[in-house]
Amino acid sequence: NYSGVDIKNFTTSWSDGLAFCALLHKWKPELFDYDNIARKHPNARLEHAFRLAHDHLCIERLLDPE
Repeated sequence: NYSGVDIKNFTTSWSDGLAFCALLHKWKPELFDYDNIARKHPNARLEHAFRLAHDHLCIERLLDPE
């Protein structure tokens, strides 16, 4: 269970980066401290998640946090 993550749709539920970070952390918890990244600005969380997904899971970046 990840604090602040409540997925209800494919738009606003993902917009602050918490759900994306929680998904990555559930899959690969050794990559980062979820509690630390959860305190960051939403754009920083999204940037972090996209970078980790690309660098560690070979998932291409299709969106920009801005």
